[in-house]
Amino acid sequence: ALRANRGWHMLLNSALNRSRAGADTLGMLEGAWTGRPVVVVGAGPSLDRNIRDLIPARATVRLVACDGALGTLARHDLAPDLIVSTDDTEKVWRYFARLPESFSSIPVACVLQSAWPVVRHHAGPILFGRGQSPGELLLAEDFPVFDSGLCVGHAAFEAALLSGGSPLILIGFDLGYAGDRFHPEDMAVPYYHENPPPKSN
Repeated sequence: ALRANRGWHMLLNSALNRSRAGADTLGMLEGAWTGRPVVVVGAGPSLDRNIRDLIPARATVRLVACDGALGTLARHDLAPDLIVSTDDTEKVWRYFARLPESFSSIPVACVLQSAWPVVRHHAGPILFGRGQSPGELLLAEDFPVFDSGLCVGHAAFEAALLSGGSPLILIGFDLGYAGDRFHPEDMAVPYYHENPPPKSN
């Protein structure tokens, strides 16, 4: 049953990540940026053209970034205040592999089933929350609940909401496709053509 629903993979991540889980949890983020504007940076193709609007505002906002947006942010020398990485596949580590040294100390918000190479190799703090999978309910009872949804964009928005930031501003959230592209050009795993969008979109 676990293999049929990919649960074996998430359970393995949870077991491997548990050794690094400690006092750092998403609870540390609660209310941390109350009343400050927070920009949530998604990994949609519109980020390629809208990133320039973010550059002059960087000094006055907090940035919460989806891991798929890191390449674009790095190319424009925009280090986020928080990275969110909730996918359970190993390819996610490539989002982190070529980042500048300045990104290595940025906290990463995860769930216990997040890709273990990210948790294992990222030098900065890992802030764990408890997702909704059966494995996390069993293995992560001491972590705060993190409504990570079914995509990292949802998780990044929830992290910004937890921070108490106001207003919350979304950039790079297309909520649809632009031709055959559904990620920015600098995404480290450009799989634009693997999952063609349905014609109804």
